[in-house]
Formats: sequence, structure tokens, C-alpha cells
Amino acid sequence: MLTPTNQQIVRVAVDAMGGDHGPSQIVAGAVKAASTGHMHIMLVGEEALVKGELRNHSTANIPIEIIPSQ
Repeated sequence: MLTPTNQQIVRVAVDAMGGDHGPSQIVAGAVKAASTGHMHIMLVGEEALVKGELRNHSTANIPIEIIPSQ
């Protein structure tokens, strides 16, 4: 298992639209994970919905990006 160091950032793609309570709980978990400083989260999903959920969280300087899906 890869353990991140200060030089290693793990990139993780997450289906933001999946799950029973997506995207709200998925985005919340992604923000929490990205705030550790060891992960770059790519949220894949409907851009407008994901952006709306991200507005509910403090995401300044957190490595999260949205990958729009069709």
C-alpha cells in the first residue's frame, strides 16, 4: 500500500453522482479527504450539481477539481 509522504500526492477520481445520497455526501467526503493535504480529488459528474454541493463547503486551497460527465 502506498503511504503518501510530503512529496507524494495521491490523485483519486470519484464518481460524484453515485451512491444513495450523492452528490451531497460524496462531495462532503471528498472535501474532507482533500483537506488532509495528501490527495488531489477529481469529482466526476454533472458539473452544475457538483459545483452547487461544493459551495456548501470551505474549499479554498483544497486540491479538488470537477471532471464534467455527459
